[in-house]
Amino acid sequence: MEFFRRKHRTAAALALSGILLFTLLFFAGLFTLKGKILGMLSGETSSRIGHPVVIGDFSLAFPFSLSLHRITVRDPDNKGTLLRIGTLTVSPDIPELLRGEVRVKAIDLSAPELLLKKNHRGEWNISAALKDFLSRKSDRTYRVESFSIQSGRISLSLDAASRGAPLTINEIRLLLNDISSRPDMRTSFRGSFTWENAGSFTFEGWSYLRKTGKDFSLALHTPRLAPSFLKEFLARYGVDAHTVSFAAELKAEGNTTHEIRLTSEVQAERDVALPFFRAPLRDTLLLANARFNVPGDTLILDRLLLSSGNDVAVRAEGSVRNISGKPFYNATMKIGKIDLAALSLPGGVRAAGSITSDSLLISGGSGIRPRITGNVRLDGGTIRSEKIESERIDAQVTFSSPSRLSLSARGIRFGNSRLSRLSLGSALEYGDRTLTLHDAELLTDSLKASVKRMTGTFPEKKGTILLAAKGVDAKKDDGKIAVGKGDLSLALKNLSPSPSGDFTFSASTLVFQDFGQGSGQGFAAGPLSGSGLFDGEGFSLAVPRAEVLKGRMQLSVSGKTAGGPFPLTLRARVEGIDPGPLLQALKIPYLLSTGGTRASFEGTFSSFRSLEGHMEVESSALSLKGKTGGQRSLTGVSLRAKAAFKGTGAEVSGTAAVKNLSASFSGTIEDFMDSGRTLTATVHLPGTKAADMREALWDIFPDRLLYAGLDGSLASEVSLRYGRDGLVLRGQVTARDLVLTGENNEFTVGPVQGTLPLVYGGTPETGKTAAEFPAFEKAAFDSLVSRYGQRFAGEGFSRITLGSFRYGFDLLQDITLWVRPEGGILNIGRFSATIFGGKFYGAALVDLSGGLSYRAGFLVKGLSLTSLGNTITPVKGYISGKVDGTGTLKGTGASLARLIGKADFWTYREGREKMVISKEFLRKVGGPSLRAYLTDRSYDRGVMSLYLQNGDVVFRELEISNTNLLGIRDLSVQVAPLNNRIALDHLLWTLVEAAQRAKENQ
Repeated sequence: MEFFRRKHRTAAALALSGILLFTLLFFAGLFTLKGKILGMLSGETSSRIGHPVVIGDFSLAFPFSLSLHRITVRDPDNKGTLLRIGTLTVSPDIPELLRGEVRVKAIDLSAPELLLKKNHRGEWNISAALKDFLSRKSDRTYRVESFSIQSGRISLSLDAASRGAPLTINEIRLLLNDISSRPDMRTSFRGSFTWENAGSFTFEGWSYLRKTGKDFSLALHTPRLAPSFLKEFLARYGVDAHTVSFAAELKAEGNTTHEIRLTSEVQAERDVALPFFRAPLRDTLLLANARFNVPGDTLILDRLLLSSGNDVAVRAEGSVRNISGKPFYNATMKIGKIDLAALSLPGGVRAAGSITSDSLLISGGSGIRPRITGNVRLDGGTIRSEKIESERIDAQVTFSSPSRLSLSARGIRFGNSRLSRLSLGSALEYGDRTLTLHDAELLTDSLKASVKRMTGTFPEKKGTILLAAKGVDAKKDDGKIAVGKGDLSLALKNLSPSPSGDFTFSASTLVFQDFGQGSGQGFAAGPLSGSGLFDGEGFSLAVPRAEVLKGRMQLSVSGKTAGGPFPLTLRARVEGIDPGPLLQALKIPYLLSTGGTRASFEGTFSSFRSLEGHMEVESSALSLKGKTGGQRSLTGVSLRAKAAFKGTGAEVSGTAAVKNLSASFSGTIEDFMDSGRTLTATVHLPGTKAADMREALWDIFPDRLLYAGLDGSLASEVSLRYGRDGLVLRGQVTARDLVLTGENNEFTVGPVQGTLPLVYGGTPETGKTAAEFPAFEKAAFDSLVSRYGQRFAGEGFSRITLGSFRYGFDLLQDITLWVRPEGGILNIGRFSATIFGGKFYGAALVDLSGGLSYRAGFLVKGLSLTSLGNTITPVKGYISGKVDGTGTLKGTGASLARLIGKADFWTYREGREKMVISKEFLRKVGGPSLRAYLTDRSYDRGVMSLYLQNGDVVFRELEISNTNLLGIRDLSVQVAPLNNRIALDHLLWTLVEAAQRAKENQ
């Protein structure tokens, strides 16, 4: 028996051990399967949405619900977290699922947290796969009876580089009922959330989620909106965000494809304390009604009302177009009333009156600065303080540009000063006992100014008032003084009985312009800085160093404040200045530049036009050039000069030198501070070799004469006058044995002996006009010969001999000119010369007052073609006969292209000079038809008429012919009228080349 008992105990022990082992193996397999299921769910979800997903656990509950616990969705790069969910519970409707319809009784999310953020490239931490998954549309039929969120949280970081705290919404509670794929199923929702630093919000509404045009309704309510998240923005305007709270009600309803209606009501919970108001605003209310036109992408504001008791009332309406693209808005706003008595102004100033407006038009948009147009009026205004008083101010503020105001006012008194008109445009900022103007523009009776930033700091009681201005640009209406990019600080220690204090200043530029009335010229100084003092008696300022006229300046000024500023004493010293801009300001038509000018000045102004003092100037490296860029410059000029100022005039004297060329000058300046000032001076240049003069004046010497042969000497005595009529020069240049030879030896003229009158500018006095100038025509040839063949007896003319003129060949000999200046005209009353055995006479007018222009007439008498051929050897023996002729020329400048004119020449026989043309010449000009001529031929007609036009010689008529005793023309050489032309410069150069060949043949 004992044996069987031991066997039973052993069998029982083995059975119990087997059951325990089976139980352990079952649960071990269950845990392994659960792990595999979680891994499979996590992996499948990760592959579908493109984010690493980890599901911590899952559980099942009766009758049937599935719960997923500790769900984590990582960022695509697995470096951060996108979503965390405490528990996700899904309760499906099993019978409906078995019938093939997706129906869920409830989906519940517990403690979800969504963390949205952007990286440094501006990309959200959402993968493309997740975006695609969320945007897919399913054709399956489904219904979710309830979807809820408990204790949700959203964190939004808009900038990866921002160090500020992210936008956070906490305590999110949401319940949605009846989410379905059916278009006719209405989904309702309600919930609440807390916006950090702003307050708590509740909302409710409904919508047809699957309907093409979704009808919906949404209401949002907050019992207390505290805008502490705007504290930095509100602090700029002196508003403490912690003292402001509102109750707000917002509603939206309509259709997402047609129109959405919006209403809002915001009521202040308590009185609102704002800057510029003496007391907090009470009963502040904001009402708004709007509509969003979905097809037109336009928000229409039907009404906006802002009111606060009896102090403020503002109404507005408008629209915002293209909201989803680049929005553009238009609005109309009207100020019903702002009571000035409710405003708090600095400095103890009290005001009264009402501010109202017409309809203000406001527009702007994406990439477009806001623009406001309209008028704001002040009616029945008064201002009173210790220093300011006005009986009535009727002003109008005109909004003319974004964020700027323009104000005009009249009849304002400040102390003993009175302004008949004042206008100001500025943006305004007010803080604790500070007043700041931004981009201010000020216009008064005598001043126009703009200030980038101006700040005033005022004491609580009596004390020093500090004023500081940055970026000042100012100009007096009379144009005499202007300041550019200046800074100023002023400490006013007393305002009564008379102001006193000290100041410092600096400026990038200080322009002194218009030395008189209307000259429009000036010069600039800067950068500069200085300091000064002032009181009721006078003022003083000192500038220890300033950049002026490209040099350096020291300056001190003192004057009167009461009834001042005259007498005004000024002391200045400059080094390295460039006086060119100063000469421009004085309307002297030449620009100077230099790096080595020193000057000192000391004087007292009794008025802007009267000065007693003296000035000395010394320069060793002046450069002088004309106003236009094409004119030459004269460099290396040394100058010593001094001036004594006596009232409205000044006496000047000095010397100027260029290399070994030296001249002295002396003169006076009348009304030197007026635009009509007149400078009169005499310049003396002693006799100097012409070649030395060219060397000294190389940079302004004519190009054609730089390398020409130049012998002899020149001396001059010139008087100049510069005033309202411009520059006028009168004088004389004396030449002795002056010979000029071309650079390539193409011409020679000289030796020149005599005195040439010098005339520039002025008005003609007795000079010939174009109508008075003789007509050098063929029909008047006999009378012209009789007139010009006699001895010239003109009074006041100077006789100048030029010797001879050679251009390739010897053309003119015994050249004589009789010249006389007449106003701005140089009258050449007579010129004469010998030309190839004949005489060459004529007259000319040269006008230098407005640049070079000229007119000339000439006649030729008894020119021998035989003598011409003997001189111009290439045509020697070709033709003989006597020639008479007339011609006129006129032009401007030195270019042959601007020369126009005409001439007539005809031949005749006289004495031994027969009219014969050689057979060689006939063969050259006649071509094959005349090659049969074996002997020279006589001719009885030789004429040549030509025009000069645009630098060309145009033949109107050229004929050599003969008619025999029987009346038959047996010789005729002609050119087609007006069809043959020769460039004048080519013709002259042909003479040079022919002369060179003839010389080589010899």
